[in-house]
Amino acid sequence: MSKKSERQKEKRKQTIRDACIVGVIALIFLVLGIIGLVNHKSSYNDYKDSDDVRKVDAVITYVEVKSRKGEYDKKVTYWKADVDYEVNGEEYSGTTEFSTEVKKGDTRQIEVYHAKDGSYKIPEITNDTAYKIWSILYIGSIVLGVILGIICVVVALPDGKKK
Repeated sequence: MSKKSERQKEKRKQTIRDACIVGVIALIFLVLGIIGLVNHKSSYNDYKDSDDVRKVDAVITYVEVKSRKGEYDKKVTYWKADVDYEVNGEEYSGTTEFSTEVKKGDTRQIEVYHAKDGSYKIPEITNDTAYKIWSILYIGSIVLGVILGIICVVVALPDGKKK
């Protein structure tokens, strides 16, 4: 076997390895997108279809000050808090965000809904706009996974040249 032939075989093996790596990445994007979309839709529909949405008092048990970019790239500060709350004599815990300062031990009103499993949960998304934005992101992840998968298959296919 000539050196040129050996180099071509080695190059082909490397190309197939690279295609496999792209394939794994594609699968990750695809699976995460599908799982995210299904869970997201289920959670939002659970909230939207709930017949019992109410405000309850919650006690802040842990607070973390965070920030993100808001409108016009302006820094927006928010407080992410773990809370304990009681509904109909049962105690629950959850995480929510506040736009005003909170401290451990403070009591604040939060919105909760009666979930299909019988518990009361803090809604993750409460409006259609946020739901649509998150859905687009999950669908984008699925599309990216499909595109990377197609690239993986095309790259891994033999080039059709016979010698």
